Amino acid sequence: MLATGGGTPVWFNQMDELLALTRVVWLDVEVAELTRRLSRGPATRPLLLDLQSDSGLGHPNLPTNTLEALYHSRFHVYEKAPIRITGNSDAETIARQILQILSTGRS
Repeated sequence: MLATGGGTPVWFNQMDELLALTRVVWLDVEVAELTRRLSRGPATRPLLLDLQSDSGLGHPNLPTNTLEALYHSRFHVYEKAPIRITGNSDAETIARQILQILSTGRS
């Protein structure tokens, strides 16, 4: 199992390459949840590095509209994935869902 960053499938037709090589699962996470997760620590995501917090807590300032714009600009690539899972729950739950889908062959 390989977990890529959100930009990986978008660049250089990598989604098409991934689809040709393996089964692809899209973890579709709501923008509000992405904002919450990414606000927990310092900015490390390449497209978000320049966004600094006004809160003084050292967390990145992650405007929802910035994440929404990224999500919507990438949606046409993400939706090529034959398997789509809502990724708003905890990692263990998501992993169980993926394993169940992959083991039953359901897409």
